[in-house]
Amino acid sequence: SIDAGAPDLSRSGKIVVRRERRGHGGKTVTVIDGLKLGGAQLESVARILRKALGCGSRVEDGRVVLQGDLATAVATWLGAHGAARVIVGN
Repeated sequence: SIDAGAPDLSRSGKIVVRRERRGHGGKTVTVIDGLKLGGAQLESVARILRKALGCGSRVEDGRVVLQGDLATAVATWLGAHGAARVIVGN
């Protein structure tokens, strides 16, 4: 099911999903990089993922940052929303 209001990701090209701990108070976060979207669309992706995955999310420096280790779930979600190339790092 495509979420209402989810931006079309088919034009985003390569999207990188990775886990980070450094600089997040020792907590693991999942970072989505390479979404070629404007601020409002990034916010909407963050909001939809927050609901879909039941986690905290925010937009930071043009990237979507999700609380927790969600790389696999995020990659699946992105693929379901038209992202052609999703690379899961570390």
